[in-house]
Amino acid sequence: MTSKLSEFWNNRYSLQPNTAKFKPFKGLDDKSGKHLVFLFRMTSSTIASRIENVQNALSESKAFIPFPRDYFHMTFKVWGFLNDRKKTPDDISSEELKEVMSEMPERLSNFRRFEVALKRINLFPSVVFIEVADGGKGAEINRALIGMRGVNARWSDHPNYVPHISIGTFRNGRKIEDLIRIAESRRDCQIGNAIIDRVELVFVRWHKSEFPMFEPLKSVELPI
Repeated sequence: MTSKLSEFWNNRYSLQPNTAKFKPFKGLDDKSGKHLVFLFRMTSSTIASRIENVQNALSESKAFIPFPRDYFHMTFKVWGFLNDRKKTPDDISSEELKEVMSEMPERLSNFRRFEVALKRINLFPSVVFIEVADGGKGAEINRALIGMRGVNARWSDHPNYVPHISIGTFRNGRKIEDLIRIAESRRDCQIGNAIIDRVELVFVRWHKSEFPMFEPLKSVELPI
């Protein structure tokens, strides 16, 4: 995972921003409000305030669009879209959704809550993010979720899974060189540590909002 993070950072000056890949931010009107994701919402006010301090610095560049604190989260698995017609591999039936919600506690029964460290800024082609050092726990949860009925592996899953918290995206048509320079000066941001104590399955809704919003469907608490 460290090598993947280094690869993204080392390629920052050849980065070609592609906000179309950040699907929730762009829309997808035909399936809005039906996007299913397994994640942990970062609700700590202390962590959120420190992330916002980083966002404020990055916002000196007009190429940066910060995400609101309600969006701060660590993704474990992007699943797909609720659609009983099953037109594509990413479509999830209502029956599959019910089965997965029932099976989640058993699938996650071997996991305990764990601590993560939010340390450095990095960049994907679609978002600016904070690297999450989790000791490989996120990838373990990712693998555990895959294999439930209808939960299939995709390109962002193990071994390509990268734990992170997205904090903003790129403004279309803007050059990002000044944003990269700010990210370099602020890279070792040392946001702090957080306890991951649950895994949630949520709807990601964005049809009538500027930024995505989460609607919890199932939450599995991780014991101490």
